[in-house]
Amino acid sequence: GTRSGQVSRFDEEGAVKWRHHCIFRAERPFWPWWFLETPLVGALAVGRDPVGERDLLAVGTGSTSLNFLEASTGQLLKDVVSPYGLPDRIQAYLSASSGGLQFLVGHSWLSCGSSVRAWSPPPQAGEGVSYQRSVDPMGRTVDGWDCCGVVDFWVGPLIRGMPDRVVVLRHGAVNQITVYDEATGDPLWDAGLGGAPVALAVVGGGDSAATRICVAEQFGWFVEFDGNGRRVWATHVAGSLRGMNAIPDGDLVLWNREGLYIPGPDQDTDRYRLEGDPLGWYAHPQYAGLLCIEKEHLVLGCRD
Repeated sequence: GTRSGQVSRFDEEGAVKWRHHCIFRAERPFWPWWFLETPLVGALAVGRDPVGERDLLAVGTGSTSLNFLEASTGQLLKDVVSPYGLPDRIQAYLSASSGGLQFLVGHSWLSCGSSVRAWSPPPQAGEGVSYQRSVDPMGRTVDGWDCCGVVDFWVGPLIRGMPDRVVVLRHGAVNQITVYDEATGDPLWDAGLGGAPVALAVVGGGDSAATRICVAEQFGWFVEFDGNGRRVWATHVAGSLRGMNAIPDGDLVLWNREGLYIPGPDQDTDRYRLEGDPLGWYAHPQYAGLLCIEKEHLVLGCRD
């Protein structure tokens, strides 16, 4: 996806298979405060639809819309309004409760509300469950206009073998983490946060006490909750943090422009200096690591 609204698909050799240009919707003149000056792509996600046995693509655009595309051809299947703002948090998800493909969508900024909505794929492309309410709003309004944005969200079982949960991290008028029942959207618990949260990571466990829900904060704080919402650890890792990722062995990695940080089980933190500008974590099956730009080169820094 590009800032101009173009989406391109390439094959394994780098040849272009198709291009699609997202456009502004007709509602733009009526809702100008939620639109950007370009139909930039905020996020995209691809998922396999088990019903139609095809790959589908959901693209969030700067004209506060979702474009649903046929992944093999780039054909536009549906263009719908995503209330309200730039959809820049999207995840394709095979629902454990319904068995069907869903696209979970949130807005991190230029938004009046911090709901995560479940969208069904085309031809319906309709809104489903909304993960919006809180057990304790802590000052949030619950009508969808809460002056917060979705920093990040996660979906899956917090406890192995148990029903899926949706974890939503909010920032704005209220900083809050809320855990929802995936099937119903009912809130299960909330926790308030300080600072400015920038990343969320979840490590499931065999029970609630072993589960870890982790939040990284812009000014360097790292906080862990268990599966019941009890705060179990908080520490100041660095002067700032930009990202965080949970890796399959259960460890967490955090980073900023200067370093990579790995909190240990004994609450000590291993620190590694970065020479390049980090782009994000690449979960390569053999050589997982942090992708960086270093002296005009793309480099992968591995833990080992």
